[in-house]
Amino acid sequence: MTKRSEKLRLVRLLNRLNQEQVAEAVGVSLRTYRDLEHGKRSPTIELLEKLAFLYRMDIADLLLES
Repeated sequence: MTKRSEKLRLVRLLNRLNQEQVAEAVGVSLRTYRDLEHGKRSPTIELLEKLAFLYRMDIADLLLES
């Protein structure tokens, strides 16, 4: 698991959403979103933009791995 994938999971949990809700909100399959959280896939810029909008945060915060 990468720091970015850990961050995706943490932000999702802080927003009290499950993986299925996030996947549906950003227009990807549940499998794709799970792979993102497990570090098996890298998110596209477009997907990061959708996640940032969903979580009401700056995309840079999702891009930074620290």
